[in-house]
Amino acid sequence: MIGRAPVTLPDHGWATPEVEVSYEGPGPQRRLTIAFRIVLALPHLVYATLVTIAALVAVGAGWFAALALRRLPVGVADFLARVVQYLARVSAYAYLLLTDRYPPFDLGRDDYAVTVGAPRGVRLNRAAVLFRIILLIPAGIVVQLIGYGLFVVVLVAWLLALMMGRLPVPLFEAFAAVLRYETRYYAYAALLTSEYPRGLFGDRPSAPVPPYQPPYPPPPPPTYAAPDGSPLGPPVASDLPPAPAPSAMAPPPPRIRTLLLSTSAKVIIGVILALGAVFWIGLNVVAALVSESDTAERLQESYVVLSTERQRHSRETQRCAVSGGIPCLQGADARLAGAVQGFQTDLRALEFTDASIDEAEQLDRDATDLILVLRRMASTGEPERYEQLVAEFQSLANTFDADFQRLIDVVDL
Repeated sequence: MIGRAPVTLPDHGWATPEVEVSYEGPGPQRRLTIAFRIVLALPHLVYATLVTIAALVAVGAGWFAALALRRLPVGVADFLARVVQYLARVSAYAYLLLTDRYPPFDLGRDDYAVTVGAPRGVRLNRAAVLFRIILLIPAGIVVQLIGYGLFVVVLVAWLLALMMGRLPVPLFEAFAAVLRYETRYYAYAALLTSEYPRGLFGDRPSAPVPPYQPPYPPPPPPTYAAPDGSPLGPPVASDLPPAPAPSAMAPPPPRIRTLLLSTSAKVIIGVILALGAVFWIGLNVVAALVSESDTAERLQESYVVLSTERQRHSRETQRCAVSGGIPCLQGADARLAGAVQGFQTDLRALEFTDASIDEAEQLDRDATDLILVLRRMASTGEPERYEQLVAEFQSLANTFDADFQRLIDVVDL
């Protein structure tokens, strides 16, 4: 269930670090707006992107100020708090279907179905500010898992809301808790609060308040006397004047500030996290497979270029042996050394998995040995020494080809 009890915040001079997210509560929604919700939200999605860019600049400036002042400047904190609230409203309307009311573009408007009470003037710890990016990693992983898992759950919620004309209460509870956690994460990242994101699975119920016991017995009910002086009992309902009609300007129902989630809502949040983990693992596996395929393709292309240069080198050395002599051979050897170095540069630019990194490093060493022996061949002027280097080159080239094939076999697995 969703608790509607108000939250009383203490006053300690500094602002309290708690980020409060309040909701109007689940209610009927128009099926037409549900059907075209993303289309209707497109202007807000574009505006949210621009506002987020401005907020990132403000966070960068505020980070330096917070290190010096132990708090954000008032103007920066006010702007970032309004941005965090606006982004929460866009998510509540566009994706999570928590409300049917179109969000205002005015960042300062407070009369909306979702309101974020982000604090201003919170006292910050300088060490926590300095290492804020590192501290954000655990909560950031949770937020990322939520984002992945919502892909599936939001689609199911959209279909249910389209059929029922409202979001089912367990889904409303789960989405409200998810939105609150994400909002607290962004407020923490923006240095608006020193309180780490919490409450993904709702709030704990507060201790029950004992019934009031008066210090003395209640007085007896009043008695009434008839015209003749005989006592009468308490008046009956028919003798009382009619109760006044309720005012047409009745106050709105209290906003939801405390989330006491039902078991169904907690299960939905668990499903979101589980789906997010599965989706995340699947993306990494697909990315690794695509990367390996791309690596093998680029590696083979670079090897083809090198093989073409080696064939050209073989033809040039045969021609030089007939008419060019040592200087002609040295020029051909220098050009082949450059081609091998180009292959090595391409090899080092590729990404290899743990299964193929050893073979890639071995091929890199082979390329280094080939470059060294070719440069010696290009610089020596002694025929006997040159013949020795040619034999060494042939042996290294055979090893290079074998190690290249071994790397390709491992990458293609």
